Amino acid sequence: MMSSGLSPHDAVEPEPSPQRRWTPDDLFSIRVKEGRVVVSGEIDGYSAPALAEVLREFGRSQDQIRLDLSGVTFIDSSGLHALLRLRDALPVLRVVVVSTRVARLLELTGTTDLVVSEMDFAVE
Repeated sequence: MMSSGLSPHDAVEPEPSPQRRWTPDDLFSIRVKEGRVVVSGEIDGYSAPALAEVLREFGRSQDQIRLDLSGVTFIDSSGLHALLRLRDALPVLRVVVVSTRVARLLELTGTTDLVVSEMDFAVE
């Protein structure tokens, strides 16, 4: 019987496979759907300025901005700070739906009333 030269205790390294490198843009998106600005993914120090820029630009041509944060999977203090500044800068902005993660951050920081509109508000 011919031996392959490997014992059951020898480790065989698989061929290296190309790994997907994630960029912050892969983790954040903004789109308009059914009259709402829908944000998905992570709102953090990288994406918060982009969100602010898009909403300010969009707000120039709208009577009302209905912001849907139900797809937000992560939000840090940068994201919260951006939401608070946007509410002050854009009186037409109404946060109408948030994810449970966003709701929890707002609850912990006591900022729910500062960020969300009581009318049409829901947690998803």
